[in-house]
Amino acid sequence: MVISESASAIRNHALDLSSGPKRETTMLFVSAGCTGVSEENDGALSDAPPRDRAPHARPSRRQLLLWGLLTTGFAAPSPALARRASSFEAIDRDRDGTIDLDEAKRAAESRFEQLDRHHTGKLSHAELGRGRLTVAQFSWADRDHDGTLTREEYLALVEREFRAADPDHEGTVSRAEFNSRAALPLRRLLY
Repeated sequence: MVISESASAIRNHALDLSSGPKRETTMLFVSAGCTGVSEENDGALSDAPPRDRAPHARPSRRQLLLWGLLTTGFAAPSPALARRASSFEAIDRDRDGTIDLDEAKRAAESRFEQLDRHHTGKLSHAELGRGRLTVAQFSWADRDHDGTLTREEYLALVEREFRAADPDHEGTVSRAEFNSRAALPLRRLLY
């Protein structure tokens, strides 16, 4: 079979699977014309679809997962992924190696805006998402007991958790303090 130029441009990946005494090579081609290796023709490429699938059936989950893993492995890492918007370096705006309360509140305000999808100025427990706040933290922050957190209530909670993450009471949180277990509630509020 002659493979077209567009199909030959697609990376062919082989997975060697050993099944007992015989060794088979299975190739996954992500192309419209190539469906796999034919065992009947001694490993020659075949245009015939697999016996258990229709000619234009959707790819299986396994094929999609393999294709995703194979193609993302070849992509160059994005600079945006290397330095997330919520990373320590992004929060530390003055680049002194520590985060002060103003920098933490600025990051918290940005996170509040992202979480407030309906732009009501309040966050419900559902909008905060699972695992961000404990019931005790939410109850402490919800001063008016309306079941939502306003921006001021959210920032007051950030200030409380910032002070808990600063064991030496310098007014700043170093990278080591920020990555400590005591700062986990603060990180959940900022990320």
